Amino acid sequence: MTITVFLVAFHYAQPFPRIGHILQKSSSLETRSLVLSRLSNQVENGVDLTFLQNVDEDSNFLGSSICSWLDNEYIKQSIHADIGKKVSEIYYEERSQGTTDLGQMLMRVGTVLESFDMGDAFVNAWDVANKVSDLLMVRMDRELCSCAGDMSAYSNTQPKDLDDKLNLMNNPSTGDLLTNAIPPIQLSSAVLQREAVDLRPTFERYLFLREFLEGDVYWDRMHIAIALVLGFRTHNNEDRVVHNASLAPHGWESLVSVPSFSDGTDDLVTSRLTEDLPEDVGAMDIMMESVAGIEGYKMLKKEAITDQDVERRLLVTQWMYVNGFLIDDFPSTISFIPGHVQR
Repeated sequence: MTITVFLVAFHYAQPFPRIGHILQKSSSLETRSLVLSRLSNQVENGVDLTFLQNVDEDSNFLGSSICSWLDNEYIKQSIHADIGKKVSEIYYEERSQGTTDLGQMLMRVGTVLESFDMGDAFVNAWDVANKVSDLLMVRMDRELCSCAGDMSAYSNTQPKDLDDKLNLMNNPSTGDLLTNAIPPIQLSSAVLQREAVDLRPTFERYLFLREFLEGDVYWDRMHIAIALVLGFRTHNNEDRVVHNASLAPHGWESLVSVPSFSDGTDDLVTSRLTEDLPEDVGAMDIMMESVAGIEGYKMLKKEAITDQDVERRLLVTQWMYVNGFLIDDFPSTISFIPGHVQR
């Protein structure tokens, strides 16, 4: 007997493939293994779920959205709420165990639901798994293929207060807002000058970031490095620190003091830092692997699911890299503009 296997071509910049429909074609374990093997090879730089940082909120979103989709698409049934609840539980459990790849999440949802009693629902496990992948793509504001249908009812799902904060991030006066809203970091000119000298070698800065990710560099020292990236300098070798707006990253020109980056619960700073990062998740992963090592980075991403400080250190490390912390000329004597901002 000949079994035709449809292999999925995938790239993180393209709409996510609806592989559930492929898996529905055969119940052959061999076929499923081949598809999963091929998929896992091709999504290594795929859609990264770490962008979704509130696992509780995202789990609830999936559960309610799946239930609403089933109720609206078919006749209302009590089993729809049960299916939504199960999807919510699967997502939460998988993220808590370190799953951050959308392809792996889709496979897990479909596999678990195959053994779940879906009653008289008009859909099967892989219909639901495909819809979960579509919903997560919408949640991350990523492009979907036309086969997903109209997903407008599930868009704009971020809380309005966060939308308002994100709009503030594009305002040139964001620096004033950050300075007024967040307790500033106190800087000593002598310490700033000494750190500028110590971090001049590129290798020292790579080592600095790695030790920061491992928790061996504390936040007080990291904030001194952040100050240098933000354009703070010792004024004419005098005993005072000034902000040189011409050296500041785009959008940070109006700072008068260094805001604290360490509070992972501060939505304003989190939004600002996230907005500065490029959408190319694969490129950021490669950068982080060069700093922390491939296995080290995997462990850190897994820890970040439950450890807010690790999550924050990952975000700040990415921000530092994007804003020129590892360039040859450091501290920079000219304004550094990241490639994605130039484009």
